[in-house]
Amino acid sequence: MSPDPKITEKRLKESEEKYKLILENANDLITIINHNFEREYINEKAYFELLGYKNEDIIGKTPLSFLHPDDVKKAREALRDGFEEEEGRNEMRVRHKDGHYLWLERKGKSFIDIDGKKKAIIVSRDITERKIAEEKINESEEKHRSLINNLTDIILEIDLKGNVTYVSSQCYDVMGYKPTELKGKNALDFIHSEDVLLIADAMKEALRTDKVISVPSYRLLHKNGDIIFASAQGKHVKINEMDRFIVTIRDITTQTKIEQKLKESETKYRLISENANDLILILKQNLDIEYVNENPLLTLTGYSIDEVIGKRALNFIHLDDAKKALNLFYEAFDKEGYGTIEARIKHKKGHSVYVEINGSLFHNEKGEPRALLITRDITERKKAENDKKEEYKKLEELSQIKSESIMIASHELKTPLSSVYAASQFLLKNFKEQLGEDVLRFIEIIYRGSQKLRQLIENMLDASRLESDDLNLNLNEENLVEIINDCISDLKHWADKRNLNIKADLTEQFILEVDRIRIEQVIINLLSNAIKFTPPNGNILITLNDREKYVEISIKDTGIGLTKKEKEKLFQKFGKIERFRKQLDIDTEGTGLGLYISKEIVELHKGKIIVKSQGRNKGSTFIIRLPK
Repeated sequence: MSPDPKITEKRLKESEEKYKLILENANDLITIINHNFEREYINEKAYFELLGYKNEDIIGKTPLSFLHPDDVKKAREALRDGFEEEEGRNEMRVRHKDGHYLWLERKGKSFIDIDGKKKAIIVSRDITERKIAEEKINESEEKHRSLINNLTDIILEIDLKGNVTYVSSQCYDVMGYKPTELKGKNALDFIHSEDVLLIADAMKEALRTDKVISVPSYRLLHKNGDIIFASAQGKHVKINEMDRFIVTIRDITTQTKIEQKLKESETKYRLISENANDLILILKQNLDIEYVNENPLLTLTGYSIDEVIGKRALNFIHLDDAKKALNLFYEAFDKEGYGTIEARIKHKKGHSVYVEINGSLFHNEKGEPRALLITRDITERKKAENDKKEEYKKLEELSQIKSESIMIASHELKTPLSSVYAASQFLLKNFKEQLGEDVLRFIEIIYRGSQKLRQLIENMLDASRLESDDLNLNLNEENLVEIINDCISDLKHWADKRNLNIKADLTEQFILEVDRIRIEQVIINLLSNAIKFTPPNGNILITLNDREKYVEISIKDTGIGLTKKEKEKLFQKFGKIERFRKQLDIDTEGTGLGLYISKEIVELHKGKIIVKSQGRNKGSTFIIRLPK
């Protein structure tokens, strides 16, 4: 018997009403799309409550148009794959009508409708809060992972038996092990045998007290066998109801080695200091004594360490020297420099000891300024210096007496000598024809000798005046060309007699402020030397050159020249050079005062004398430079 059509229709209508009611009141979004991905149905109430859309906003449109741009490509592939594979699942961001995005989890399944067309039903659930939570968890994990990965310390997790349940990647940098090589192993196996008990006791203490326990220093074993100095901090914790120790391990090998070297250095320098002969002090900024080496202190001052530590250093310095010492100390602190003074320090017995104090500034390990003073006994040196001063004073007095004696003797000799010189000159000039040959020869000898002696006395008087700073210049504007020509004229007879050619390359005139008599003395001296030390048939050239800042008088000869050693000896008092060449007819008589006096005269004019020579038999050039 066939079912009643009316009953069937009624039941179908009831079923549709029931499922429609279910769909309309569902919290999840329900969507039916056709093969073109166009929406044909949505549960409007759920859509409006979750996304703010109504039927007219959605129906006929593809779900892709409401997605976040970054999710469109993935959604298109998911829809295509879902139709082909008949079901699918994904997570997408869907735009709310007001513009913000929500995360939806979508489950889809394809079906064939009564018209034989393939469609798909998609159920979407809001998972925004879950995604936000996941992102926060991921961010937190990433932050902590990044923090751990960027630490230089090792982060270690171990169980109550000491087995490693987690270790950060820094274990490779510190110990040479990869995390996988340590995980599951007992942490105590990687500790120096002598320090295992130390760490085990620390773990027991952490378990007993639940406080952070610190081990300042212990030794780890590197994979290559080296010893690593480390410090550790650990705490007992509960992780998923399991007992664990979380430990932070820091590599302090470099620091430990530096500290060991520092201790060795301190020991070494303490030994050096305690066995030094010099007194070594360290002062605070207020000049209180912080350190002093005992043996030199007792030897130099008679005080013990207890009598000076904490006392002001100035209390032990002679009152007359204290101000100078105080200024030096504070100048060093202000400028972060150093300095040296000589002072007297007070001995415990009451007498004073001369010392040399070398001070310099430094900062201690706390950054506080300190002064290091190295103090040396210079009593014997001061005595020797005082003896030298006394000796020098006596020598100066003797030199003064000598100079005065020379001046007196020279003046006393000058008067009778002038008479002999004038008389012999008068006889030669007025009675030459009346005198016999033998008499004339003796008078010429007397004349030449008195002439040389007269020049010698003048030189000695000039030398004495220079020593006592009594040689004064009478400066006037003079024509240097005229002075040079007069000097050539005075010596021409002597040059002709030696068959020497004197040539002068001069301008018409050159006016300069000089002492005429003294400059003539210098030129005569240099020209006389050129005549004296140039063999017969030689040449002498005199030039005057106008330079930018000075005028230059040059006297160049073709004489026997000067060696390097001879040039070094020139211009010294009594710096006579023995250059006798009998075969060349060279005369070397003289005291060696001429060039010394010439140099001093030129320097009194603020000028300079220069000598040039390529060596023996290569001639000489003497240059007078006078400032304009």
